[in-house]
Amino acid sequence: MRTANSLSISVAASRLGLSPNSIRRLCDSGKLASFRTAGGHLRLPAEAIESYRKGNGASDASASAPSSALRNRKEQLEGLRLDVEEVGVKRQLKRLREEAAEEEAERADAAEAERQARAEERRQARQEEEERIRQAEEKQRKEDASRQRRAWTSDWVQWILKRVPSGAPPDAVLSLRESAEEILGKTSVRESREVIEPVLLAARDRALQPWIRRKNVEAAIEKARHEISGFAALGTWGDRAIVAATEAVQPLPVDAPISVVRAAATEAGKKVAAECRQAEAAAQHQRDSENTVGWVSLPGATDEQLQAAQRAVRESVEKLPVGCGSGAIRAAREKALIPFQRQIEAVRQANWALNVLSFVGDSLKQLQADGDWFFESDAERYELEKKMRKKLAPELAQEFLTGSLDPEDRNEVRAWIEDEVENYLEKNFASGQGRFP
Repeated sequence: MRTANSLSISVAASRLGLSPNSIRRLCDSGKLASFRTAGGHLRLPAEAIESYRKGNGASDASASAPSSALRNRKEQLEGLRLDVEEVGVKRQLKRLREEAAEEEAERADAAEAERQARAEERRQARQEEEERIRQAEEKQRKEDASRQRRAWTSDWVQWILKRVPSGAPPDAVLSLRESAEEILGKTSVRESREVIEPVLLAARDRALQPWIRRKNVEAAIEKARHEISGFAALGTWGDRAIVAATEAVQPLPVDAPISVVRAAATEAGKKVAAECRQAEAAAQHQRDSENTVGWVSLPGATDEQLQAAQRAVRESVEKLPVGCGSGAIRAAREKALIPFQRQIEAVRQANWALNVLSFVGDSLKQLQADGDWFFESDAERYELEKKMRKKLAPELAQEFLTGSLDPEDRNEVRAWIEDEVENYLEKNFASGQGRFP
């Protein structure tokens, strides 16, 4: 681009005697050669200025001064006109430029707005994607945490359920499971075993407390049966002990110590046991009494005498206190039988006496046969025999009762009768030969 031998507008205007605007119009109309520098400044070649000046007769200016002044005036007027037009054009151009600038600004604003909108869309899309990823990660994290907590909870629930005694009712086990799950739901999975174990064991004790207490109460009630001795504990008396213990425990407060429950049940069982012993003693007394009455034995007694003796024994035994013992019952029986035994013995001895009094007749016959005594007839001897029998019978019975004579020793009895017969005869009849008075 040419820069040497070129003039600026102001220099060119000075050389040609024109205004800078006139120089610009000449350049724009092509009457003056011109070019622009790299910086956008208008430059005119020096030779173009010289050529324009020569072509317009600038060398004759001094000779024709009036015409040159007129021309200059015209040119000035033309320049003013052109300046006015230029101003209008410039205004129009300025307006157009402003409009273009506004449009450009609007387009730029629109483009910027669109760019910003797209950037915002991309930003929102990026945020939405990041949020989606975050939510997915959060969901996965929560699912992992939930799965981990469920496994952790299940392990602890199984741990505490294994520490439930066998035989625990299902409702208590279910209550324990629910309580354990509730506790674990409020506990961090990072909590230590030293903290969790005591809490779960306490929950187990609370859940099983009604069942454990019920078992302890049932055991205490069942123990009341053991107060009954022997086979009676397995029968009605054992059942009565259970009923009595149950009735004794029912009025107690639900939170009464188990020791109090055991004491009440045991006391009730002891009362029933005492009743049982008393009833058994009464039953045994009754059996002993019946056996004692049934064992009444009176050899030689008539049926009437035996029945009367049994009634007497029964009345005597019934007067005894319950539990007096079989010895006392036997003693009462023997005491009640004494009168009957004496009666029977007296009858027996009397019968025996009657039997042995036959020795009276034998003795009289022997005295008559020996010639020691004389009877006029057998009838006389028989009358004396009957009289002596009647006399000796009570005496002989008395001898038997006092033990002076042994009824079983016939020889002794015979000798006693013979002596009594002789004594009677000698006392009541003359010595030697005599008659029955």
